[in-house]
Amino acid sequence: MKKQGLFYVFVFLMSCTSLEKKQNETLKANEHNLVVEQNLKWKALKAYVGKYSKETNFFENELVKNELIKIMADDYNAYMRFVESAGCGIVEKLDDIIYCDISLEHVGGYNSMILINTVERKMYLFWLNGTVREKDYKIYGDRPYPKAIKDIIENDMNIGWGHVAESVFVEDGLEINLLNPKSN
Repeated sequence: MKKQGLFYVFVFLMSCTSLEKKQNETLKANEHNLVVEQNLKWKALKAYVGKYSKETNFFENELVKNELIKIMADDYNAYMRFVESAGCGIVEKLDDIIYCDISLEHVGGYNSMILINTVERKMYLFWLNGTVREKDYKIYGDRPYPKAIKDIIENDMNIGWGHVAESVFVEDGLEINLLNPKSN
């Protein structure tokens, strides 16, 4: 009778181990499927390249909206009010990064850039929330900022505002050096 009882305990333990193994396999499969699904969502953002962000559902895209909320936190609503009144450039692509310029026109500043690395699955936002002379800007996203992200921001600032200032990154800060600091 004792041997039979031990046998049943052994069978029970083996079936528990087998069940646990199947549960682990199911969890791993689900995790894999989730990663694949997320990768597809990030890669799908490339469909916006060549289009104007405000003429599409770019800002309503669930991934874009959630990432903006995540990186901007309390500044998200103010930024979306800025976007409502701003113009937008075409969504462009450089390597794995898609980016677009969202700016107020003819006001001496007030521009932003959304930059999305679709492979690394990271979003960055540069927001100059004032004139170039005021140098009131923030960069949202994980630090340290990748070189490619800094290069795109720096290049955009120097193309758009090179007649007013020279912009250059020093580590993770953008220095905006006015060409004629005394003029209005």
